[in-house]
Amino acid sequence: KGRISTGGNELVASNTSSSAITGHGLNKYVIGNLRRYVAASGSYDFPVGNTSYYDLGNISFNGQSGITSLLGYFTTGQSGTAPSTSTCQINGSKINDYLNNGFWTFTPNSTMSGGTYDVTLNAMGYSNAPTAANQMGVIKRSDASSPWLGCGLLNGSAQSSAYGSHSNATQSISGGVATAVRSGVTGFSDFAIGLHQTNTPLPVTLMYLTATEQDDRYIALEWATASEINNSGFQVERSTDGIAFEPIAWVDGSGNSNSMIKYGTDDRQVATGIIYYYRLKQVDYDGKYEYSNIVSASLAGGNNGISIHNIYPNPAAAQVTVDIVAAEETPVAISFTDVLGREVLGTQWQLHAGYNDRRFDIAALADGVYHVTVKTGNSFFTKVLTIAK
Repeated sequence: KGRISTGGNELVASNTSSSAITGHGLNKYVIGNLRRYVAASGSYDFPVGNTSYYDLGNISFNGQSGITSLLGYFTTGQSGTAPSTSTCQINGSKINDYLNNGFWTFTPNSTMSGGTYDVTLNAMGYSNAPTAANQMGVIKRSDASSPWLGCGLLNGSAQSSAYGSHSNATQSISGGVATAVRSGVTGFSDFAIGLHQTNTPLPVTLMYLTATEQDDRYIALEWATASEINNSGFQVERSTDGIAFEPIAWVDGSGNSNSMIKYGTDDRQVATGIIYYYRLKQVDYDGKYEYSNIVSASLAGGNNGISIHNIYPNPAAAQVTVDIVAAEETPVAISFTDVLGREVLGTQWQLHAGYNDRRFDIAALADGVYHVTVKTGNSFFTKVLTIAK
């Protein structure tokens, strides 16, 4: 019915239904501490703000475990550490500021032991708005003395998948309300809406890149973008050692887009017994470019009818699942090797005909790039895995 000021106390909503709090708006929200009891899944509004502005936050759980309640509140203005471009980047774009209305803090009653969540921030009362929504993105820090962090790439290397992901398509500015989203997060902290250093759009957001053997005849490459800014196109590059790449195709981009667009091309100049590595060189109209992650594939005939269907998540932090498709029942050896060729993890695996999957604990492995290799007889098949914690 109005604004509730809690002071040092908490307003507690013990009903775990996501719709337990309704009717909030511009003059109906909590100034102070709001604690909500939560279920494993659900979208929970935190209608918080200060004495002048309503700054709605939302946490949407995706099958979480370990948390029964979550405290949320809003702090006015900028305090604590400022974003540093050396540690705070979103998909490689440097962040050096955030909306000056303030920041949100979400604190669980215990550690989240499983699942992820998406965070949505809706800011009002700021005076340093960017010129376009795609110049914004959610940033996070553990506390006021810790550095702000982005997601995706940091100085060309993958950050921990626990930080979540960003898509330009989910950011917006309308009616004085700036909205930003980060998906697939696992840790709680302070959150703010960060701003790109050069006040230019955040880059093309690549959702996935796959390479798949087709009928033992050719390799199909598929990828998709969640958003695009000034995207001239993609140079498809191939390698047989994962190090030296050469261009094999060009696919035009869509210029500017805020919706998912799928792309694909086929590599028909392939032979059995060879592992092919692929990456994309995404090129802007002004000639600037950046590379995608690396994927690999080979014709099944070169690997006794065995292929690694998928490795996920990739990048990974604590665990990774390897999916293998086999033409018939057969024993294989699977190994993880570092960039120096040293085996850091390995085991035997009895495959059955069809789809096989196995989860591996990689928590003890250092951050970096690894090759996951499946060997059977004199044949082998390899994919690249990035570990980032």
